[in-house]
Amino acid sequence: MQRIGLYYPYIQFRDEKWMKITALYWPRMARVVPHGFPVVDHETVTALRTELDFLVDLDPQEAAEAVAPRFLRVLNDHVPNCANATWPMQRVACRQTRPTSLAM
Repeated sequence: MQRIGLYYPYIQFRDEKWMKITALYWPRMARVVPHGFPVVDHETVTALRTELDFLVDLDPQEAAEAVAPRFLRVLNDHVPNCANATWPMQRVACRQTRPTSLAM
C-alpha cells in the first residue's frame, strides 16, 4: 500500500519550497477539495500534478455521505444527555436529509 501524505486544513499550497521538499519525502500528497471549488495552483504544484501524478484531490462528498448515518445515530443517542445537561431549550431530534451540493 502506497503512503500518501495529507495537506490539511488548507486547499491552496502556500509555499512552493515546502511543496518541493515534500515531494522528496512523500510518494504522493492529497488535499481535500470540494467539487467545483476554484483551485489556483502555483506552476510547481501544477507540474507535480500533471507530470508526476504527485498530487491527489479528494472530494469530501463521498466520505461525508458514508459517515452521515452513523454520525446522526450517535448524535441522536447522546442528544438527550447533552440537552438535559447544558441546554434549557426543548430537545430536537436530528434526521438525515439529502446532502446539498457543494458545487458553486
